Amino acid sequence: MRRSVLLLALSLSITKFKKLEPELQVSITAWKNAFYQVTDQHDKLVLHVEKLEHDLEKEMQMCEDSEVDLVNAMKTIREREDDLEAAKLALKEISEAA
Repeated sequence: MRRSVLLLALSLSITKFKKLEPELQVSITAWKNAFYQVTDQHDKLVLHVEKLEHDLEKEMQMCEDSEVDLVNAMKTIREREDDLEAAKLALKEISEAA
C-alpha cells in the first residue's frame, strides 16, 4: 500500500513537472536571448573602447610630434635670429671700416 502511494505521488510530481516544462523552456530561451544580447553589446563596447584607445594614442602622438616640431621651430628661429644679429654686426663693422 505504501509503495503504491509513493508511486502515485511520484507520478503526480512527474505530471506536474511535465506541465512546467514548456514554461521553463520559454524562460530558458528568454535568458539565452538576453545573454546573447548582452554578450553582443559587450563585444561591441570592447571594440569601441579599443578604437577610442587607438584614436587617443594617435592624437597623443600627434600632440607630442607637434610639440617636438614647435621646439625645433623655436630653436631654428633662435638660430636664424643669432645669424641675423651676427650678419648685422658684420655689416656694421664693414660699414664703419669703409
